[in-house]
Amino acid sequence: MIKKIAGFNYESLALFAFALATSFTVLGPVFHYTGWGIALLALIYGKIKYNANLFGAVDKSSKCILGILLLYLVWSMFANAFTAGSFYYWGKSASVPLELLISITLAIRLLNKEAGRRKFAIVFLTINTLIVIGLIIIEAFNIVSPLHGLLNQNIIGLYSVIVMPVFFCTAFWFCKNSLCRVLLLSVSSLLIITSFSSGPLLTATLQGIIIIFYAIREKHLDFKLLTKCFVVLLISLIGLNFISGDKVLPRFKQEFEQIFAINDTDSFTSKRNRAWSATFFMIKQRPILGHGRALFNKRYDDNLQAFIKNDIVKADEIIYAHPHSMYLGSLFDSGVLGLVLILLAFIFSIRKAWILLHRSCTKKEIVPWAVLGLSLLVGQLLYGIIGDIFESRNDIAPIFWAFWGILLSLSININDDGLTHTPVQQDEDITKETSCDYSPVQIQSRC
Repeated sequence: MIKKIAGFNYESLALFAFALATSFTVLGPVFHYTGWGIALLALIYGKIKYNANLFGAVDKSSKCILGILLLYLVWSMFANAFTAGSFYYWGKSASVPLELLISITLAIRLLNKEAGRRKFAIVFLTINTLIVIGLIIIEAFNIVSPLHGLLNQNIIGLYSVIVMPVFFCTAFWFCKNSLCRVLLLSVSSLLIITSFSSGPLLTATLQGIIIIFYAIREKHLDFKLLTKCFVVLLISLIGLNFISGDKVLPRFKQEFEQIFAINDTDSFTSKRNRAWSATFFMIKQRPILGHGRALFNKRYDDNLQAFIKNDIVKADEIIYAHPHSMYLGSLFDSGVLGLVLILLAFIFSIRKAWILLHRSCTKKEIVPWAVLGLSLLVGQLLYGIIGDIFESRNDIAPIFWAFWGILLSLSININDDGLTHTPVQQDEDITKETSCDYSPVQIQSRC
């Protein structure tokens, strides 16, 4: 049952607060912290007032994954307690897995039914389509980004591979309007292209292959749509290059030269190889407990002379902000066990998505969400070689965590929708209207 608060139910408040928090988080952490807080308060109100469920129900596979993530949090808190040196650094390092769990838990509780997921997607797509278009203009014209969280191409590249699967799955499965579908496919592809970064381009290619494969299998792929999208992309690139005064094509040339500079490791990796070598040097000092990700700059500075002596970095090079790798970053943060736990969470989540997509009894309505989760998780395993989603905990990571939570809210069990069931209340003021019980046919995308 949905509980009404002066004509507006508390679950709707929590849902839209979470949707806005996830949608605007790329503009700064204040948005997702505020939204999460409002959502939690609304759910606590429901628990106190109506004894409603505070947490969402999940199947055994998701319980296992949540257990691994909880263990990851506990281990991170334990390991960082020995290395942080202060409560500030301990909290800054250990809070990353805590925020991951909060976002996933909220997503499981609030987005456990198709109606809620559709509403969330509409809010997210509306806001982020505008943000993506703005970023394309910023990148094409080489404008300094006014957005704190999107100050360089690496961050924009990560953002592009997080939102691309959302846009693609919506275009293939949910949108009926042809213009809207072309818009979603074109702008998300254009953002990846204009990020001028090979890592996101390779990641997006893999994600696209996964999504297109299942779109073909489910008979949701329209080749005319892809043709229209290609034409729009080509015209857009030519137009952007002309309007920007021939600034786009030279940057493509520069990126291709870097991709094929295999014999020049510094150029090929954008000097990430030096950050990787320096990080591995420090990991060997504390392979079990790690150092705590918040202390990377300090530990780097402490070891700088050793780096120079061992020809890892040059004397005039600046301190790197982070390891530029999810794998090395996890090892540096909480040691071998920390990396093993987060990889297990990824692998079991991918397995869950795979099972959902390859069982004949899987409900058709959850297929696109499983495809979305699979493409995002596999994409981050690839992108994690040259980037770290956890270093973007202030802006981009909450988007990834929310859609990860949606995947975990889906149930593998044929007779169990894996959803939260709110207790029935014998209260005249409680409306017996359940806004989340409509069929997917009734809930049409507003695209």
